[in-house]
Amino acid sequence: MIPMVSSVLYISPALPVGGLEKLIVRISALLAEKKTVRQYLVSLSDNNPISVEFDRSVEFFALPRKSKFHLAPVRRLRKLIREKQPEVIICLNFFSFLFAYLGCLGMKNKPRIFVFYQTTIHLNRKEFNLHKFYFSLLSKRDKVIAASVNQVNYTVETYGVSREFFEIIYNGVNTEYFTVPSSGWDRAAFRSQYGIPAGAKTIVMAAALRPEKNHTGALEALQILESKYHITAYLLIAGGGVMEQEIREHIKKRKLEDRAVLAGVQKDVRPVFWASDLFTLCSTSVETFSVAALEAMACGLPCVLTDIGGAREMISEGITGHVCDTSAEDIAAAWAKTLTEQYCAADIHKYIAANFSEPKMMNEYERIISEK
Repeated sequence: MIPMVSSVLYISPALPVGGLEKLIVRISALLAEKKTVRQYLVSLSDNNPISVEFDRSVEFFALPRKSKFHLAPVRRLRKLIREKQPEVIICLNFFSFLFAYLGCLGMKNKPRIFVFYQTTIHLNRKEFNLHKFYFSLLSKRDKVIAASVNQVNYTVETYGVSREFFEIIYNGVNTEYFTVPSSGWDRAAFRSQYGIPAGAKTIVMAAALRPEKNHTGALEALQILESKYHITAYLLIAGGGVMEQEIREHIKKRKLEDRAVLAGVQKDVRPVFWASDLFTLCSTSVETFSVAALEAMACGLPCVLTDIGGAREMISEGITGHVCDTSAEDIAAAWAKTLTEQYCAADIHKYIAANFSEPKMMNEYERIISEK
């Protein structure tokens, strides 16, 4: 039995419905089961829709900012830390770590700080410089929770950070919920909602509609797949985000209205996986260890992922799919290869259950949080 800490404080820039936020919900639920761990949740925003999903025993405090680097909440956070005396502070990213650092500055008995780091290559120079500054604030007792070996290697080499700061915990998924479809599931009926023929090759891309996800590259690859490899496929795009209108314009420009389908945000993403033949991510930066890809593979789908973050640590070549470079040409080639190979959905599910299950991940989080 792992001896537990007595109190944990979570700090997040905001609490939207996102993968990392959902992970914190699961970690807090695990600790809530222990009954002896006091938990506190701080959001530095008034955008907190996922806050209602936390266990009722978790005390919630909203300390909203007027702008990104508005530091007024630090005083209230500092008071809260002195009052609640958490043994551990868990920061959802390095921005919230800055507030934790300032909130604890000068305290004699500082809590241990864990920073969840879910980025590999930054989008721009500004973010790069900010993170170089954030890394300089780490103390010997602090830990950065990374999601892949490649992410750690890149960060150590790029920022000159000591490897000793890092703990690697692979993301995991619920392989009892994300599983292969039942024999009675009507694939053709679901496809018909989106105008996809029952027998057509279908590629699903479940990702927020943001620049780094490279939906435009995926649309170009869809054309190359047909023109070069003579495979006419459908691209089912699940998700929402800031680039929706731009992606619609790209679809129209490339005359792909009949084969590129914007399915929107899915409350239950499993049916779009079950209705498809291949899952893909075409990211050019940021991606670290995609939960969506794990969920898709748990549902029996082979994957084609671009070589960002921990893609090579997630994919077993030829067994669960392939990894490729980020150019549209390379993406199309990997799609063509995967769509013409034979894969066993049950074997792909078993691979994820054995290597990337939620219980395995949660055991690791429990271990590091409990270390003195």
